[in-house]
Amino acid sequence: MISEIILRNVATYDNEGVKLSDLEKVNYFYGSNGSGKTTISEVLRNNNQYSDCHINQTDPEYKTLVYNRNFVEENFRQNENIKGIFTLGKDQKDTMDSITKIKEDIVKHTDKINGLRGALEEKQEERDNNEIAFSDECWKIKNKYEPHFKEAFIGYKNSKKNLVKKFIEERDSKKDLKSFEELTQRREKLFERSLVKVDTLQPIQSNYNLENIDLLKRKIIGAEDVDIANLIKELNISDWVLQGHNHMQNTDGVCPFCQQQLPDELDAKLHNYFDQTYSDQINRLKHLSERYELYIDDVISQSIKLNNTTNGYLKNKKIEDITSLIEAKKKDNINLLKSKLNEPSKVVVLQDFSENIDEINQEVEEANKLIKENNTLVTNAKEAKKDLLADIWKYLFEQNKESYNSFKSNDDQLATGINGRNIGLKNKIKHREQLREEVSQLQMQVTNIEHSVNEINKRLRSFGFTNFKLDTASEKGHYKIVRENGEDVENTLSEGEKTFITFLYFYNLLKGSTDSGEVTTNKVVVIDDPISSLDSNILFIVSNLIREIIEETKNNTGETKQLILLTHNIYFHKEVSFTRPNQPFSDESFWIVRKTNNKSYVQQYDENPIKSSYELLWKELVLLKNQSLITTQNVMRRILENYFTFFGGINLTDIVNKFEDEEKSICRSLISWLHDGSHHINEDLFVERSTDTVERYLEVFMQIFYKMGHDSHYEMMMKNVDQEVTVDSIGKDEIELGVKEVASTSE
Repeated sequence: MISEIILRNVATYDNEGVKLSDLEKVNYFYGSNGSGKTTISEVLRNNNQYSDCHINQTDPEYKTLVYNRNFVEENFRQNENIKGIFTLGKDQKDTMDSITKIKEDIVKHTDKINGLRGALEEKQEERDNNEIAFSDECWKIKNKYEPHFKEAFIGYKNSKKNLVKKFIEERDSKKDLKSFEELTQRREKLFERSLVKVDTLQPIQSNYNLENIDLLKRKIIGAEDVDIANLIKELNISDWVLQGHNHMQNTDGVCPFCQQQLPDELDAKLHNYFDQTYSDQINRLKHLSERYELYIDDVISQSIKLNNTTNGYLKNKKIEDITSLIEAKKKDNINLLKSKLNEPSKVVVLQDFSENIDEINQEVEEANKLIKENNTLVTNAKEAKKDLLADIWKYLFEQNKESYNSFKSNDDQLATGINGRNIGLKNKIKHREQLREEVSQLQMQVTNIEHSVNEINKRLRSFGFTNFKLDTASEKGHYKIVRENGEDVENTLSEGEKTFITFLYFYNLLKGSTDSGEVTTNKVVVIDDPISSLDSNILFIVSNLIREIIEETKNNTGETKQLILLTHNIYFHKEVSFTRPNQPFSDESFWIVRKTNNKSYVQQYDENPIKSSYELLWKELVLLKNQSLITTQNVMRRILENYFTFFGGINLTDIVNKFEDEEKSICRSLISWLHDGSHHINEDLFVERSTDTVERYLEVFMQIFYKMGHDSHYEMMMKNVDQEVTVDSIGKDEIELGVKEVASTSE
């Protein structure tokens, strides 16, 4: 069956479209000409031609047969042959019994197939829910780590489906797991910093050769072979004597210390004591002092130059602190050298800063290592980023591993169940197709087209169409329309005759097929206005045939499994949809198609809206009779005209003869009043009738039904009105709409 129809961007159905849901076995659509009914039948007939329209079927294997004007044009041309309808014969009982038995098996298989499909849908829903739960966990991981690794989530920010797919792909990653700290540092280098190459740093060069450094550890004194050497050495006054000797040059032989006359040989002895060796050592000491100061100044200069580097890789503060320490040692060592020069016999030990230089160079080495890594990143930035993202996803998967394992375990179990059911479903469908093929082969043995042509001709004769009939054509498997004498009709059929024989053909097509192998195929039947150009007698004949189809559909006694009926004729609609009072509308749905501002829309009703329109007239008669004389007059006319004239074929004026004496006069007056009150403008005197007068005529209105033998109808309608709610709860728009529909349609 068709469960839903979506109409969009076709004819007067716009882009917003219309959705028809909750379709039943039998579905009645009422709408005026041009409202959009035929569009519905055309979409059902050729759905593949309307890309924006969709039809959802519970069983897609049902064949859809559509009767509308296009069916008439395609199948019936009076001067051409018509495809024959194959139906099952009745004289081969064994074969027919086999067909029936196999069809029962097909139904059982179909039930099993539907059961398997339902179970598949449930399992698939479980699998979908399992994936949704996992996708939610993946989304939580994304929200947690996106602030830290936003580049890794590019392409996954707006799609849970893609995110889940990525996490599942990462289960096979062979990468080593990296720490969160390492990943954030690498990401900062690659994505937060400017990637430019940086020159490596030069370490401090400290390979100066300081000659004579050992002089600092030795006492520098005069020659020991001079007779005064022992005294100077014993008194340890070498430095004091040297200073005095230097002052002797300007004292004219007077001692610079005691101011006494110096011995004649003292100056010579001192010269001998402070001989060339002594002078050489002093000169070497001076040279050492000068070289040392240059050396340490160079080291400090190199350190300051390094400290001026601002590439972000060198620890500048540490270099600055070490440089300050070297400068302090330089100051102390320079003072020691000066004291050594002043007192050559003094032993001094300079402070060593080679460890400080090594410490600086160690920092340079560490910085250069980082610089080389940076330069490698610059050279291979694309690959480095790719590798980083792979490491990040490895880390993310590990954070989500527990959720993945649970998801995978459930998914594997559900997939196994789904796969097993799919295999079972395929086998069942395959076996059903084999059964259908058996039915098709058996049908070909017992089908013929003669039965259908005989049925159509029999109905034509029974309904008074004796001047034409169907006959088998010379073309095998076809019919032709001929006169009683066998001559072709040659386009001489009236529109009514053509419409009727076309519908009879379609009616018999429902019981068979133009394909001998599809005689018993289940069908969805769509009938669109089958009563055009038919007189009232044939209208009721067609109505009865359609009611047969409705009963077969409801009772599931034929191949028609669903019926969709569309009409613009309100009385035809009432005839085919008639249901006894208080009988539920079992397996039925009711719809009205309307068009406003060239836009079609469809409204569904809980009960038959066309039947309720007539009932609303009775409601209005009772509820409004004391409020408006003119309205009461008009409503009474509509009820009598609808019931006696349209449905009963009785002239209102003939009713008068059913009354006698005074009642006859009242009835004649009532009939005259009905026509006068409802079709003419009343004069003031006419309008000023009293309520008593209205009551008298309402009494006669009731007697009309009794006199005509329709008192049960009157009692039923009045009883139904009494059971209805008060006028406050009945929408005025509903009453006006119902009255308008009944009164405005004259077909």
